[in-house]
Amino acid sequence: STWERKILFFEDRMEAPPLNEDELNEVYNWVDEVPLSRPKKSIARDFSDAVLMAEIVAHYFPKLVELHNYVPASSVTAKISNWAILNQKVFKRMGFQLAKNDIDAVANCTPEAIERVLRVVKTKIEKYKAGTCLLYTSPSPRDRQKSRMPSSA
Repeated sequence: STWERKILFFEDRMEAPPLNEDELNEVYNWVDEVPLSRPKKSIARDFSDAVLMAEIVAHYFPKLVELHNYVPASSVTAKISNWAILNQKVFKRMGFQLAKNDIDAVANCTPEAIERVLRVVKTKIEKYKAGTCLLYTSPSPRDRQKSRMPSSA
């Protein structure tokens, strides 16, 4: 029913939980491993327009992200628009979406908001990578059958 679909829609939007010191350092180290198009000066400001987040996801899954969709922005409205595109076109395909209040917090440079979101995305990237790897490494039933072709040995 429509009501059930609405509940499911809201259930798979998640809020990013607060982080402790070790988790913050883990996030910062993870971000440092990814080559980004612009240097990080203030992580809250640098990630507020979703461009660098799109680059991080594209680093792991180039076919999942069309980087031309994300334009550097300074207005909160434009930043939220970039995040909405990333949420709808990329995160949804990865099996999750960010809650609106997390997107608003990141776009408004709320302290530690981006770190919480980065932690969520890092976890989801790891799960998505594991899932996509399984898709490509599991043998198909056809591969398990003995070949009917005579061997040339």
